Parts: sequence; C-alpha cells; structure tokens
Amino acid sequence: NAEIRKVELVPKDFPKDLVLAPLPDHVNDFTWYKNRKKSLGIKPVNKNIGLSIIIPTFNRSRILDITLACLVNQKTNYPFEVVVADDGSKENLLTIVQKYEQKLDIKYVRQKDYGYQLCAVRNLGLRTAKYDFVSILDCDMAPQQLWVHSYLTELLEDNDIVLIGPRKYVDTHNITAEQFLNDPYLIESLPETATNNNPSITSKGNISLDWRLEHFKKTDNLRLCDSPFRYFSCGNVAFSKEWLNKVGWFDEEFNHWGGEDVEFGYRLFAKGCFFRVMTRRE
Repeated sequence: NAEIRKVELVPKDFPKDLVLAPLPDHVNDFTWYKNRKKSLGIKPVNKNIGLSIIIPTFNRSRILDITLACLVNQKTNYPFEVVVADDGSKENLLTIVQKYEQKLDIKYVRQKDYGYQLCAVRNLGLRTAKYDFVSILDCDMAPQQLWVHSYLTELLEDNDIVLIGPRKYVDTHNITAEQFLNDPYLIESLPETATNNNPSITSKGNISLDWRLEHFKKTDNLRLCDSPFRYFSCGNVAFSKEWLNKVGWFDEEFNHWGGEDVEFGYRLFAKGCFFRVMTRRE
C-alpha cells in the first residue's frame, strides 16, 4: 500500500564530503568468530531471555490474521511476545489483535498516518519490546512452527550475530486464519507459487524465488561475503536488542519504500556484527 513515485538515486544536493563509516577488514566469517569466542570462554549475558516479535503493518488485516495464527502454533519453551506496530491503518487492526489476546502475549501500538513511515513504526515497536532479543517480521511473513525456537537457540549462543530468514512465496487467498490455527502444518505444506507483487524476486519455472537465495548459496550462507548487509531485508530478521545501543535505531528520514534496512545493516556490520542466514531446515 506504499506510495510509488520516481526518486533520484543520488540527490543533486547530496553533500560531497559525506562518507560512510569504514567497514571491517574481514569477511563475514561467523563460524570462525563463534569458535574463537568459545575457545576463550566468552558467553553472552542476558537478563531477560525471550524474543520480542515486531510486526509493522499498514492495513492488510486478513494477512495479519494469518501471520498471528501461525505464531500461535509455535513449538518452543522460550518465552516470546508479539508487538503489532500500526503505521496509521484505516482498517481496524485492533479487532484482529484482540482475537489473539488469550492465545499470545500480544501488544498493539499505533501511530498517526503521516504517510509512509516504516522506520518510525519499526522504532515504535522496538521501543515497546520487553525481551533481550528482537525480531522484525513483515505482516505477510507467516512463520513455520520452529521459527521462534530456532532463532532464540542461535541468538543465545552468540548475540553478536544477526539472523536473516529467507522467503517462500505461497498463495493463501482461499485459506482462512482459522484453518491455519486448526492445522499447524498447513503453512509448511503449501506449494511455492508465482507472484508479481514483489520487485525483489527471481523466477524459476512457474514459481517465484527469493532473489537472495543464489547469493546465499555462493557465499556459504553469507559466511564468505564481504558485504552481507546488502542482503539484510527486514521482513524476517532477528538480533540482540543491545545492538540498538551500539548503532542507533532505524533512520526515520527514510519515508519511501526501500533502502532503510540495508542502511541499518551497514551500521551493524561496520560496528562488528556478523550476519548469518537461517535455512528452511532451521
């Protein structure tokens, strides 16, 4: 539902002396780093273990309903909460949220509609988060059952990584949220399909694929990549909330679609964060 308009890639008044922070002199070898910390006996210290799942949204109540249903079906002993962050929707999303108050630890926060303010509403959700680890999940990214468990298992071992989850495109137009609630395996059983709603895809036969999959394969899930922030898409990511104190929050000057997640990822990598892809098996 975002406004679409043509913008200049580099504004004419862009300051010529403005430069990005330098990047680390190493590749994104999270395996070496993890083993090094283990050999030195360095373990993360967490005060409030759990995952705060931030779901930014603007309208799209039916899709949000399905995503929340899939979160109800999570198999994990870890605590988690859901924060629905509303960017001034005209649809009544509170009604959807209230359906899940007895099934999830769920909160609803809303800001006025000032146009496309994705970064601002992400920050609003992040400020509301109560746990040490946070995830940003698009409202149309319905997770499989072990999603919370797999993310927290990795983050508790190493809080200096950011986890990136790939996408699988499926068709849910003729399926209700109640069907997902009643069948926890339904979301995983749906076949991949084609979509023309996302510019960040590639095609293979009659299905659409996450464009990043090819790069993940070439770089051993970004381990051998020297610029992993390029693949940091905030539709499905998780990291320690401590990193917000180190690099700052999402830049709210971004008020049109695109670029804000890569810029945030750049700051994470520049400050020493490692990026790891979570495969579908995880």
